[in-house]
Amino acid sequence: MIDFATSVLGRDVALCKTENYKGSKQNILIGSVKRINGGKETKVVSCHQKLYPYLLYYCHSVPDVAVYKEDILDPKTKKKINHGVPFLTWILLRGSRVMKLFGSWVWVWGRLRFVIGFS
Repeated sequence: MIDFATSVLGRDVALCKTENYKGSKQNILIGSVKRINGGKETKVVSCHQKLYPYLLYYCHSVPDVAVYKEDILDPKTKKKINHGVPFLTWILLRGSRVMKLFGSWVWVWGRLRFVIGFS
């Protein structure tokens, strides 16, 4: 993964990902949402699992995305249970923009200056 990320983004890369599985398969409440990278769109490398009989991550470059960080809250207690990494990208088939919230199985690599202050 890191070899592909550095081949696309350069040597100074860092990883952003959802902290854990808390909140999956249940109702959640989205708390604060902040756009990172100074509000600019950027190129990232996204890696996610593929369904094979063995563990395999598929990594690909995703150009021109806006990446966010968000708090994921328990809807009853309003306590933070997770920290998410959604990003806004184009869905080419429909020509519209869609926000995608990825689970902890998706890793997003970005340039180090883009990730500073992420956590």
